[in-house]
Amino acid sequence: MAKFKNTDPNQLRMHVLDFQELIGEGHPIHGFKKVIDRLDFENFEKNYQNDETGRPAISPKKVISALFYSILIGNLSMRELCRLSKLRAELIYLKVVLSALKRFLSTERRSKRTQILTILETYYSDA
Repeated sequence: MAKFKNTDPNQLRMHVLDFQELIGEGHPIHGFKKVIDRLDFENFEKNYQNDETGRPAISPKKVISALFYSILIGNLSMRELCRLSKLRAELIYLKVVLSALKRFLSTERRSKRTQILTILETYYSDA
């Protein structure tokens, strides 16, 4: 089983944030999160082979969540996503480590492009 970095939304921080209070029940992030939770990321996860050695990887689900949500709010810039992740509660709520996200995108997106498109096409053709 692949290892992924574990982020706990209930973990204490310097400033404790109540995301339910910050975001509210009617915010679109809740519907977005439900859609992302329904997606199967098994094909992405089986490519990670850091079970016994290596650093924990950032979960593909978290990477894709941040990218898709960023696009949904009209942002196509990685730099802007990094800036917004410090300001917008819903991006903080998605729990993405953006330095790892940048590294992931620069090294993996070209090699995984076909796989990502195939998975998305399969998902949408089944829906």
